[in-house]
Amino acid sequence: MDAAAWILKINSFADGEAADARARVQDLLKQGAQKIVVDLRGTAGGSLTEAVAVANLFVKDGQVAETVGREGKSNKEFCSRSEGGNIFWTRCRLD
Repeated sequence: MDAAAWILKINSFADGEAADARARVQDLLKQGAQKIVVDLRGTAGGSLTEAVAVANLFVKDGQVAETVGREGKSNKEFCSRSEGGNIFWTRCRLD
């Protein structure tokens, strides 16, 4: 990874993780990060609402999560909000 790429490790989606992730990304950007890799490997789980809030930092528009019932029917969709919450999406690339 080149010097301008930094890693943001998310360990869980506990309450407050979205605010913490936002602060850490802002700090990385101040340090000169041009690319940020969000590492979700081994995430311990947590609140779906908090996970959606973290995703909202990076995803401009669209569905970021969905709950599905036992019969395969969608129970609820969670979509990104584009009203200013996702300040980092212009610097995000999902592969």
